[in-house]
Amino acid sequence: MFTSTFHHRQCRPAASIHRLGLESMEVRRLLTAGVTVTPTRGLNTSEDGGSAIVRMALTQQPSADVTIPLASSNPLEGQADRSQLVFTPANWNVVQQVRVTGQPDGVRDGNKVYQLITGDCVSTDPAYSGLMVKDATITNRDSRMLVAGATVKRTNGLKTSEDGGTDVFTVKLNYRPVADVSILITSDNPGEGIPGVGQLVFTPDNYSVPQTVTVTGQPDGVRDGTRTYHIVTGNTISTDPLYLGLGVSNVTVRNLDSRILVAGITVTPTTGLKTSELGAATAFGMVLRYRPTSDVTVPLSSSNPSAGLPGVGSVTFTPATWNIPRMVSVTGQDDGLFNGNVLYRIVTGPAISGDPLYSGRNAADVSILNIRRTDVGRYDGVYTGTYSGTVSGSGPINGPVRAEIRGGVITVTLPGTGDGTLSTGGGVDFSVSSGSVQGAVFVGRLVSKAGTTTVTGSGTWTYLDLSGVSANGRWNVLRTGL
Repeated sequence: MFTSTFHHRQCRPAASIHRLGLESMEVRRLLTAGVTVTPTRGLNTSEDGGSAIVRMALTQQPSADVTIPLASSNPLEGQADRSQLVFTPANWNVVQQVRVTGQPDGVRDGNKVYQLITGDCVSTDPAYSGLMVKDATITNRDSRMLVAGATVKRTNGLKTSEDGGTDVFTVKLNYRPVADVSILITSDNPGEGIPGVGQLVFTPDNYSVPQTVTVTGQPDGVRDGTRTYHIVTGNTISTDPLYLGLGVSNVTVRNLDSRILVAGITVTPTTGLKTSELGAATAFGMVLRYRPTSDVTVPLSSSNPSAGLPGVGSVTFTPATWNIPRMVSVTGQDDGLFNGNVLYRIVTGPAISGDPLYSGRNAADVSILNIRRTDVGRYDGVYTGTYSGTVSGSGPINGPVRAEIRGGVITVTLPGTGDGTLSTGGGVDFSVSSGSVQGAVFVGRLVSKAGTTTVTGSGTWTYLDLSGVSANGRWNVLRTGL
């Protein structure tokens, strides 16, 4: 460390001093007043902002404030953090410091020497007025030659997934360039993952700000497990010679084959839905569990079109809309029959797709209950047809039948072929195939009120509420109230 105390002053001859009437103490002050500078040599700054400190103090107490101007001999190499130091009679012996910071000159020019210029003292104290102060010599190191480059944060451990999962890494420059710097970003296997940007551009202003690259996993359409790929960072491109062709670290990524686990079609709800013969509708939703590689079409149909129909014949999902739920409406239909509530299904057929994980995949069917109409009087009218039955003691009888419906009560007139007793344990089968309403065929089982009923040529029966029968070709039981 080099310390200099400067007392440079042009002294007058002793006779002149005596002629001025100065006392010996004043003469001593004039000769010993000075400024200590530490150090004056061996200081270093650097172009990446490295700094050096110079300390100063007075050698004796002044009678007035002492100001020392400060400046750099080459502001392009280094600059002081203040333009002057001021010492007072109270703080004259307190060391004050000046921080000099190296500056990037944008040129690969090696180490450069410059000075912290200390101007002559300014004071009304004659001992310090005009007193010269020693300059400090500093070397600014051209650190660009050592640190130019790019830093990639997170070059390993990144994970993406085939359902579009992402991960990120960042890139920044180590040192301010003198021109824009570009870095190309690509994938060595776009089928597994791709970067969100094709290049990064750094300027002299934003060189130190990390730029983020998002990497997105891709579905390759193959059940191949987890695969490793790389995001390739090309060599730097710049007119700054320090950044021309510098290598940048690549990034290793693992793409998880989550399609193996989650590919499928979700249908909700699959039960508890209702429609009605009056046209009331319901709806259910469909969505894919995983992004497909091509369109996926799910055919839709009804197990009983006379009970209910879906609003569309199929639903198609694309790689862009796979995760957007599609609602399917189902509208109840009037079958024109006295058959009570009807349970039916919307059948989801095997999926049609070029994606092997979805091709032929079958989703759950949807169960729906179609509620019968309850409006009394809807079928009011007179219907004629044929009748067949068995009368006890007379054997089978056949002939025309007349069925009249009024306010939910069915009155049937049997043919007058003879007297006898109808067996009512299982009822009497009959059908009316003419005079149908809305194309429906009126079929059912006629049952007397109780026990046995004597028929004398013709008879009237009021319809009773019995359990429905639909198996083994037997007629459904009609119900009062329709």
